[in-house]
Amino acid sequence: MPEEALRHKLEDLRRELANQPALDAATIQGLEELLDRMERTLRARPSQVPSVSRESGEENLTDRISDWIVTLEARHPRLTLSLSQIADVLGEMGL
Repeated sequence: MPEEALRHKLEDLRRELANQPALDAATIQGLEELLDRMERTLRARPSQVPSVSRESGEENLTDRISDWIVTLEARHPRLTLSLSQIADVLGEMGL
């Protein structure tokens, strides 16, 4: 089930963030906010998720992940890989 895979990927990413001393506070905060948003989306009933994303006017979750991938890819390849995997799972879920 894609939701379970996403939960595991989010847990993995949280662990990786905790073990990245080279990240600055702003980056950590931004990634934690992104993780929180992904977890809120995951907790929402699946039928509500697309409408919540469109109505809120917020940037698409996958777009935000892509932005972070570009920002982190050179200096933090492990985080980039984790974010890429999360984006793939979200895509499979139609988010």
